Amino acid sequence: MWKNDESMMGFGLLPSLACLLLFGGLSTAAAEPYSEEADNSTFIQNEIDTLSVYRDVYLLDSDSLPDDGYSDENENLTGRRFFAADVVVYQNDTSSFGDELEQGLRMRWRRETMRLGQIEADLVVSNIDRQFTIDQRKSTDAMFTLRQSFVPISDSWLMNNTIGNHRTVTDGQLGGGYRVRLPSSPLLGVTSEVGDSTRSAQLFAGRTGSVVGIALNQFEDDGGTLIGGSFKQSFSPRLSAFGEIVSYSGNDLVREHSSLLAALGINNEAQTSFLDLSFLADDDANFGAWADAERVLGSNTRLRYGAFVLDAELAWMDKPIANDEFGAYFRTDTQSESHYISVGYDYVKTGIGSSALGSSDVHNLYFNGSFRLTRNLSLGSSGTMGIRSVDDIQNDDDLTWRLNNFAFYRSPFGTSRLEYFFGEIDRGPDPDLRRTLGFLVNHNWRMPQSMRLSTEVRVEEEEGDLFTALEREANVNFRLDLSDGLSWGLNASYFRNSGDQNATQEGLSANLDLLWHFTPNWSASLVMSRNEARFDPATNVPLPTPLADSETTGNTFWLTVGYRKSGGQRIQALGNGQGFGSARIQGEVFFDENGDFVRQPGEAPVVGAVVLLDGRYETRTDALGRYLFEPVRAGSHFVNLVVSELPLPWGLRDETPQMMDVGLRRYGEVNFAVVRLDETIARNW
Repeated sequence: MWKNDESMMGFGLLPSLACLLLFGGLSTAAAEPYSEEADNSTFIQNEIDTLSVYRDVYLLDSDSLPDDGYSDENENLTGRRFFAADVVVYQNDTSSFGDELEQGLRMRWRRETMRLGQIEADLVVSNIDRQFTIDQRKSTDAMFTLRQSFVPISDSWLMNNTIGNHRTVTDGQLGGGYRVRLPSSPLLGVTSEVGDSTRSAQLFAGRTGSVVGIALNQFEDDGGTLIGGSFKQSFSPRLSAFGEIVSYSGNDLVREHSSLLAALGINNEAQTSFLDLSFLADDDANFGAWADAERVLGSNTRLRYGAFVLDAELAWMDKPIANDEFGAYFRTDTQSESHYISVGYDYVKTGIGSSALGSSDVHNLYFNGSFRLTRNLSLGSSGTMGIRSVDDIQNDDDLTWRLNNFAFYRSPFGTSRLEYFFGEIDRGPDPDLRRTLGFLVNHNWRMPQSMRLSTEVRVEEEEGDLFTALEREANVNFRLDLSDGLSWGLNASYFRNSGDQNATQEGLSANLDLLWHFTPNWSASLVMSRNEARFDPATNVPLPTPLADSETTGNTFWLTVGYRKSGGQRIQALGNGQGFGSARIQGEVFFDENGDFVRQPGEAPVVGAVVLLDGRYETRTDALGRYLFEPVRAGSHFVNLVVSELPLPWGLRDETPQMMDVGLRRYGEVNFAVVRLDETIARNW
């Protein structure tokens, strides 16, 4: 059974690892009392557990607390927790390329705590045996990752820590752009981040490599070492800045380098205009810069535009980036309940750092639009046109365009998509003009609730100056839910490509999957695939004997048996404070017989009294007259007693809410002395 262990003190990865080993998600150890040096109260954890769950009865209809998304026999425990374990076997056999076998264990554990944030551990132990023609190796490896997220280290600062196998992360908005995307890197190392609502700093270091495997993953070290850090600062709601520096070395295939990234984000007060400026440079004096702007016009129109330039040898981490180019783009989108229209233009010049014979100019123009004519009928069209000029010996110029027209129609038999497309490729003076023409029909059939069926047929004809080719493809997808915990599905497709000057390719593939939840916590999934492909050369194109007739087959078997366990309630920081959770407010309500505001021996507790936090969050006193709000946000709060719930003639001399400040991992105490109002009135009279 899950246990509510919240006696762990401190923060950081080392205490988290100790907690992971000592207080696992499936631990059967008894919950220990809560204790803290600054806590002189007599509260103990097993008494706190008997208190009623908070009921927020003062929320407006449109103001609700987040849904925790967990349901379990242990759902009343504080802090969500999750555990999963999968045994996986994957095998892929192909007649042409070789065989691959993957087998192993995958585990994940997650726990949400009040004082240590969210702790999460991932473990994959696998054996991968590859016997491909170009890749033959057998390896056994373990990938482990420990994360600690949202750890409060002050009233307003949080920390995130990761150790093990993960990926480096560059801020998505300020560290990249609409046309420029800086890649992240698989890392075996550590990452630590600390920040508040306006700033954050991150440090990371480790070995780089790649992740291999399909059903299971292994980390392959490439010998590189990556060290870096970043900082982000929001100066105001309208201005933010970002900086990151990395140093990479050790990989013979990638030159050693250090790179600096700086970015600036600007927006207007109405949040309708945005501008991101980014600059990247390495220690070889290569640089890159890009600017992205966005404007919101009215309630349904958005403009995006920008420009970029990247030097040929510009380096960033251990992964190549789209350098040696510059360009600009423009895009506008508008939509309403009845239509959607998008139009854009993109220009790229490549080879800016190469010789004249290695450069090219590419212009792309595109549009996409759909219109709903009736409730059951929508029409649309999309098109692209590209012009590419290549500076080589022949000075080739390519013109490519394609137009797609489609319709969605809902009928008593289901929903259909009908598409008709045509286009052309013109490769300049050579006799290499190609025209394409085709159609596609997709239909999602109206079926009983437990069944899904869709079919698709596509036919495309390509005609050139020297050849003609015909492509045909058909697909069917079917799924049936036999019960709440058992379902199966089938996907099958057939394709055939043929032409007078081309070889004939023909293939058939089928995929069968089964999903079975045979207990509330146990499940099994099975995927089996069969692929067959045949290659027949054109009759007037002689080929060597091994290629004259070629047939390839492939079989895939993928079995997963897994266990899942979840429970607990989301930890919600209550109240109006400006900090994060982990503070608490407590106190007692008693009948003050002598009116001295101090509880004397023999003065009885008020049982079931209603206490409010910040006018919204409600709890009741227990059998000893005590109440508790935990966790609350660090900062200022007010607490009051609902006098209408007190028995007559008892009440409060002063019904003004009691104000208090509470710090992180601290407690505040507010006691209420209930007096006899009839005696108070008589004395005052």
